[in-house]
Amino acid sequence: MRVRRPERCRQDHHHPYAPRSAQIAGEYGLGTLRQLLVRQPRRPVLLAGKYLAVVTFMVGAVLFASVVAMGVSFGLAHARHIPTGAWVSSAGVSDLTRALLDLVLAVIGYATLGMAVGLFLRSSVFAVVAGFAWLLAVESVITRVVASTSGWLPGTLLETVGQGGTATASFSHALIISVVYLVAVGIATTIVFARKDVTA
Repeated sequence: MRVRRPERCRQDHHHPYAPRSAQIAGEYGLGTLRQLLVRQPRRPVLLAGKYLAVVTFMVGAVLFASVVAMGVSFGLAHARHIPTGAWVSSAGVSDLTRALLDLVLAVIGYATLGMAVGLFLRSSVFAVVAGFAWLLAVESVITRVVASTSGWLPGTLLETVGQGGTATASFSHALIISVVYLVAVGIATTIVFARKDVTA
């Protein structure tokens, strides 16, 4: 049994990038970040705590949604007399676990990018618009003009990770390059957050 991977996850209205970029950027505009820094002046520690909170929430949301979706699927299958024996077989459970893990990894990547863009732009609207413009428009144009770039652009790579690999890029390649991107983004974000003044 093969579990069908979610297609074009970047087009989902509940994209994991959007809430993270809006949330972290909104703290600048609302002035809550300054209050948090009063309680925890060590900025790298504060940023690490916020990142762990974001990742924990997103992973929990994915797992909850997956459990609900599986419950609904079994219920609908039973109502329509569709056999589900293969779903709970060792192969079915293995495929499902792998698909869920791939999706979780992609969500963590999108959440990381969302936080980084939110911290750099400091505006919820600009962060969401810029992120979606890059993920949905700019990368699509680039890959259509130069097809070979599909295995190197961050959004496309995370999409590949979420799908467990595609015809144009393997899962291992997408995962390794994505980790390199995210580590570089994490280091740059930490440096900027630690050194840039918070005036709001």
